[in-house]
Amino acid sequence: MLATGARLTLGSDWPVAQLDPRIGLAWARGRHTPGADPSAVFEPEQQLSGEEALLAYTLWPALARGHEDRGHLSVGCLGDLTVFGGDPVTTPVDELLELPVLLTVVDGEIVYRNPAV
Repeated sequence: MLATGARLTLGSDWPVAQLDPRIGLAWARGRHTPGADPSAVFEPEQQLSGEEALLAYTLWPALARGHEDRGHLSVGCLGDLTVFGGDPVTTPVDELLELPVLLTVVDGEIVYRNPAV
């Protein structure tokens, strides 16, 4: 679909998918159960790059819903974000689940701050 110019939208589709976006990012990039045998890849032609997976969790779903002020960090945009203790784009797939959550902001308000921060 990406080759045609379409944007993918990923997210939690509870109870079908896990709520933790790190699991979804790992699946999108690796197409195998995170931490399991990486040779058991499910539909490897569907693997996304780290950047594609992150866009599919952030900007692309916002744009699909017509929200120009969501899905990216810019002045004047809504302030919903999660800060991880590493880059989810470049972190190896099987290490994504170990990325600590450092900060979560919803509607511009801090709702979680890791005590280590």
